[in-house]
Amino acid sequence: MAEENEMLKIVTPMTEHVCDHLCRFPWETERKEDLEEMCANCQMDKYTNDILNTYSLVKQEWIPVTERLPEIRESVLITLWDRTVTVGQWYGHRWGHAKAYQEDVLAWMPLPAPFH
Repeated sequence: MAEENEMLKIVTPMTEHVCDHLCRFPWETERKEDLEEMCANCQMDKYTNDILNTYSLVKQEWIPVTERLPEIRESVLITLWDRTVTVGQWYGHRWGHAKAYQEDVLAWMPLPAPFH
């Protein structure tokens, strides 16, 4: 978890730099509402999540749900409050697992790569 915070220290300034200095959208509109809509549809968050999720895959550490949630519909390993480990999917508003309610999931981890 501490190492992931170290990765966030790297990714956050990178994202801010791209958004503040390299993004073309702030110069394409003067209306704040238009810019907010453009930013909401931006792929930068997806790329940042991909970086963090890949880092987590390499480190294979549990990610507390209080820290971050997986991508929507991503199959992941989950640890429940009773310390059961199982596979689940996050649907953006609930977990896709028969026994996994929102408050039951403590942490998650990306699935390992298949055997080749």
